[in-house]
Amino acid sequence: MSGRGLADLEAMIGIPGCAYAGNHGMEIRHPGGPAEVVPEVRPWVDPVHAFGAALDAARLDAEGIRLEDKGASLSLHWRTAPDPARAEDAARGWLAPAAARDGFVVTWGRMVMEVRPPVVVHKGTAIHALVGAAGVRRAAYVGDDHTDADGWAELRRMVARGDLDGALAVAADGEGVPAAVLAAADVHVQGPEGVLAMLGDLLDALG
Repeated sequence: MSGRGLADLEAMIGIPGCAYAGNHGMEIRHPGGPAEVVPEVRPWVDPVHAFGAALDAARLDAEGIRLEDKGASLSLHWRTAPDPARAEDAARGWLAPAAARDGFVVTWGRMVMEVRPPVVVHKGTAIHALVGAAGVRRAAYVGDDHTDADGWAELRRMVARGDLDGALAVAADGEGVPAAVLAAADVHVQGPEGVLAMLGDLLDALG
């Protein structure tokens, strides 16, 4: 489950038979199945691409903003900008209003602005699809950004509906993780090392 495009995510992970959700749930691959853009998003792929192609590349470069076209969405990053505060001001004052005028939804992460189709598709909807199809009774989801809270909220709804017997929202704490994200989780672990330790403990508990 990632905000990265599905192809990039699969290239990084590379586990055969694994379920994947990329692009904040807009792209999904069930185990052994094809890569799919979810139906609600498909009509918006071309308009999203056209919006990104029409942006002033020279101005983006001057502001230190990098455009990533992920097919079903755009990410505009400024983590490496010489002046991150100026870059964020440009994103909020120029890019976000332009995207809204063209009918897109804008969301914000850590030094990134996302331009998305105006549909209700997110990490929570992807979790509902993937966890539901897996037939499991318990699930845990690890995250470190605002978009991960959608996944935690869906796990809790699945427990409330009786679709799951239990679920755990895990925050991977570290530099720059928003306080609101930590507050939304059930438990915290310390960064990637803490996640690995948690997974090891779960495997040990399962025998």
